[in-house]
Amino acid sequence: MQLDFEKWFYGKNFPREAINQFKESVICFKASAYRASLLMSYLGFQLVLKERILTAEKPDNIEREQSWEAIKKNLRKEDKWDEEVNECIKKSDDKKRIFIISEDLRNQAKYWKYRRNDCAHSKPNQIDASHVESFWLFLRSNIDKFVVGGSMEALLTRIDKHFDSNFTSNTASHSILVEEIPKTILEEDIEKFYMELTNIFESHFIYPLVAQRALEFWNELIRLEGAVGQKAIEFIKHESLLEIEFLSEYPERTAVFYECDSPEVRNLWRSKIHRGNYVLLNIFISLCRNGLIKKEKEEALEYLVVNIKQTSLLEEWISPLKEIGFFKKYKDLVFANEGPLLNQFDWGNNSYWGIGDFLDQIGLDSQVVLVINNTFSTTYYPFKMQKAIKEYFDRKEGEKEDYKNICEQLSIEPAENLGF
Repeated sequence: MQLDFEKWFYGKNFPREAINQFKESVICFKASAYRASLLMSYLGFQLVLKERILTAEKPDNIEREQSWEAIKKNLRKEDKWDEEVNECIKKSDDKKRIFIISEDLRNQAKYWKYRRNDCAHSKPNQIDASHVESFWLFLRSNIDKFVVGGSMEALLTRIDKHFDSNFTSNTASHSILVEEIPKTILEEDIEKFYMELTNIFESHFIYPLVAQRALEFWNELIRLEGAVGQKAIEFIKHESLLEIEFLSEYPERTAVFYECDSPEVRNLWRSKIHRGNYVLLNIFISLCRNGLIKKEKEEALEYLVVNIKQTSLLEEWISPLKEIGFFKKYKDLVFANEGPLLNQFDWGNNSYWGIGDFLDQIGLDSQVVLVINNTFSTTYYPFKMQKAIKEYFDRKEGEKEDYKNICEQLSIEPAENLGF
């Protein structure tokens, strides 16, 4: 059975050496070799920090480049690297500090260094499963906090260059940069980092309206565990235009953005997905498929039909719209026996755009034909809808014949205003 700790480290972008040490620690733990397990786990922890220092830019608080290079030189030496990592954790002086962490966290790291020494030097202190599991919890709670100070500006510069087509191909992967963010940005600086990231996007794109690569970057950020991913979601939701552009591109993300039947979900389907006269049906479909509209589903479907306006159907929307009952609701309201929407002047002249698509899905039966015929057999009718339905029958000979046959069965004359 896979332990929670295993699931955790396999999901992190740790260096391979560190992953191997964590795997060894699990093997030892399952064999009840707890001293060896704790020793391997601590070694994995050190290897993660070693890689973060080696790949980081010089922190601003370290004035001399030579001092920074000396640290990195020691980290590359087989017989000195582990001691150097411990020294980097220990340093708290403003001019020497590597990791911007609290004193309490430094003391916790020091405690686990001593427990590691108990294991390595056969000291009499007892080490059992609880020690290993406690250290694993320490890692899961705190390893992302060990960030090399002063690296945010350097990372932002690299991101800026990444999105500058004079330096980087438009097809270049974002992965390496995204993976560095949890290692570089302190939790309390994440929002500031996202504000700076927004400035970069605005300098390179018509953001967020025409900015697919920027949206791709956000999507990769959301995949990250912990504060970086969660705060990316919060940041996107706070920026309404970005929220809608992002969800339009990645509608499946509604599953991690919202709670079922929450006020946010209601605001989304009643307001935000209505872009002028166009409705972002893919976002509505995702809300329904992810079970985020339950108590208010019938109300939501009715609201959508009433406000559908100038929206055509994309092929990939048809099947899921059938699943959620949209076409049934459309038929019930637009072609109702009493007070059909089709016969309402304002609705008909606003919602004519995709009528052919909807008729293709609903089909012609006696109810639909009777409502259409009654609507357009008068002198006062929604003229834009009349034109759209006439054009539909002009190009659909089969449906035109079906319409006439149903009229004959109903003993009514097909409406002349529709070209019959």
